[in-house]
Amino acid sequence: MAASGVLTFHACHNSGIMVSALGEGTYDHIGFFGVGGVNDAIIVEHYNDSTWVVDASGNRDTGSWDALMNNKYVDPSGCSTSGMPREAIANYQDAAHLASGTLLIWFRASGEMLINTYNAKLFAYDNTGSLNDPPPNVHVEGFEINPSGAVIDGYNVALWSSMDSQQLGINFVDHSPNTGYQANQNEHTWYCAITARADAVGFLDDWDVVMVFQFA
Repeated sequence: MAASGVLTFHACHNSGIMVSALGEGTYDHIGFFGVGGVNDAIIVEHYNDSTWVVDASGNRDTGSWDALMNNKYVDPSGCSTSGMPREAIANYQDAAHLASGTLLIWFRASGEMLINTYNAKLFAYDNTGSLNDPPPNVHVEGFEINPSGAVIDGYNVALWSSMDSQQLGINFVDHSPNTGYQANQNEHTWYCAITARADAVGFLDDWDVVMVFQFA
């Protein structure tokens, strides 16, 4: 029998705030903006100062407060969350920082099927080209927030990772007996921080973020 499931995207600090349910709905995008919030532009060559759930035109739902935690690149190993002082990315790797992330990715396997996940990756790409093309005029970075103590490719998460195309991206820890983290479960969650730098003037929306993984 083929395995299946449902993948949804939420705010890390409040899982009730949906970013997308299978890509459906009006407000199903993440928008990165300047310090003034929605429709306040990011200064060119600078990173986002606010992050929101928005529609395809960059507008937020005025009937709700769908702000996401804003994570901003400070330096290769440092992050500022929602205006707070710089903190080392290595310090985010505990349960206390799960709510500090930008995006909670939630996978529910069908029925009561218990699975492990492998090779999970989140990356950005040019949606007018291929998965191998970096986002035009935008540079996107991110990191996993992982309280398991497990390591990725032999090292702990301590740096931002470029998300600019399928060859790059955030590589998440496997949820398996090998790591002892979320092994043999029906539901799996990944937490991550995401930041974006504007490299040109304009409404920069010719890019998407993709989550890929294997499970068995």
